[in-house]
Amino acid sequence: MYNRTMVYKDNIFGKVVISDRLASKIIKHPEFQRLKKIACQGIPERYYFTRVFNRFEHSIGVYLILKKINADYKEQIAGLLHDISHKAFSHVYDWVIKDYTKSGNMEDAQDILHATYLNKSTIKKLIIDHGIEPYDLFDLNKHKLLDSEIPNLCADRIEYSIRSLPPEFATTVLESLIVKENRIVLKDIKVAKEYAYKFLALQNDEWGSNEAAVRYYHFSEILKLALKHKVLSLSDFDLDDMSLIKTIIASKISILTERLSLLKGPIAVSTKSKLEKKVVYKKFRYIDPEILNQKDNKVFRLSSYDLKFKKAVEQSKRRNKIGTEFTPLW
Repeated sequence: MYNRTMVYKDNIFGKVVISDRLASKIIKHPEFQRLKKIACQGIPERYYFTRVFNRFEHSIGVYLILKKINADYKEQIAGLLHDISHKAFSHVYDWVIKDYTKSGNMEDAQDILHATYLNKSTIKKLIIDHGIEPYDLFDLNKHKLLDSEIPNLCADRIEYSIRSLPPEFATTVLESLIVKENRIVLKDIKVAKEYAYKFLALQNDEWGSNEAAVRYYHFSEILKLALKHKVLSLSDFDLDDMSLIKTIIASKISILTERLSLLKGPIAVSTKSKLEKKVVYKKFRYIDPEILNQKDNKVFRLSSYDLKFKKAVEQSKRRNKIGTEFTPLW
C-alpha cells in the first residue's frame, strides 16, 4: 500500500511531515528527484564562488511557504512544480542560447519552457489522477502568491533569498508573512526593512555581482565550445549539471578541460589587459516589500517609508545597468 506521508528535513524548515499524497508522489518522482543535481545558482559549487543549493530543496521550500500562508491547493502544487522544467545549469542555459553582451536579455528560458515540459511529462498523469486539470498548474501567471513581478514578494522570491541568509533570520521572515488581498506582505516593519536590505546585498554581492557575471560568461563559453565540438547537444541539457560536467571531462579535449579547471580558483575581474574587453549584464533582482500597518490595516511599500532604501535601490539599478566590464581569461 502506498505510504501517504513522507518526512522531509531542511535547515530552514526543519523536520516536516508531508502528508499530501500528490505532493509526496511528485517529490518521489524521478523527474523531480533530478532537481537535486541542478544548482539554483546555475554553476556547480566547485566552479562558483559562494555556497550553492539545489532546485530540489528550493522547490519543496516554495511549496512549504505556500502551504504555510494557506495558498490555494492548486497553487501549492504549482509551486512544488514551478522549477521542474529547468535545464542543466539553470540560468546559465539562458547564456548559452542568448547573447548577454547585450543589455535587456532576460533569464527567462525556464518560464517559456515550463508549460511545454509539463505537458509532455509523466508527472502530468499524476496530476490528472488526482482530479486536477493540468493547465491550471502550467500557467504560472495565474498564481500570484507563487510568482509575482519584481519588486513584489512571492513564495519563489522569498524562498531563494532566505535560503542564502542565516536560518534564524529566514525563520523570522517566514513568521512575519501574511496574505492581504491575494498578495504576500510583511506584518513587521523592522523585519521588512532588514530583509529588503539583505536581499539587495545578495543582489549586489552575489547574484548580480561582477564575479557572478564573469563566471556566467566563462562557464557558458565552455558549454558553447562543448556544443561546437559535439561533446554536448542541446538535448543533453535535459539531464543534470554533473552528468554534463562528467561528459566534458571525459572528452579529454584540452580546450574544454583546461578552461573548466580555471574556474575552480578565484577569478580576478580585470580590465587592465590590452586584450579585447567584454561587457556582460546580469538580471537585476530586488524587493520593495509591502507592509501591513497594524493601526489602519492598510498596506504600504517600504520605499515610501524609508527613502534611504529607495536611494540604495536606485544606485544598485544604475550600477547593474552599466554591466560588468572585464577581460576574458582566454
